[in-house]
Amino acid sequence: MGRLSRRLKLTTEDDPVKVELDLNALVPPDERGRFSLQLILHGRQVCYARKPDCGRCVLLDICPSADPVAKAQLKKPPARSSDR
Repeated sequence: MGRLSRRLKLTTEDDPVKVELDLNALVPPDERGRFSLQLILHGRQVCYARKPDCGRCVLLDICPSADPVAKAQLKKPPARSSDR
């Protein structure tokens, strides 16, 4: 939770209790459990600690820590295939 929360700029804290307090201010009480699980899964499946897979990330367009190359590719229109 802490690593991804900092990567997404949801907190600047390192102390888990302070991270929780920052996140509690952003997430409604009835959604906190689900949010926590989703963030943990995202970290395990896409946003790896050493080398995040920004090309697969659903948060790429809003992530302040995203790879600039991946963000640039997101903004490019898809290549057209020729009609032959």
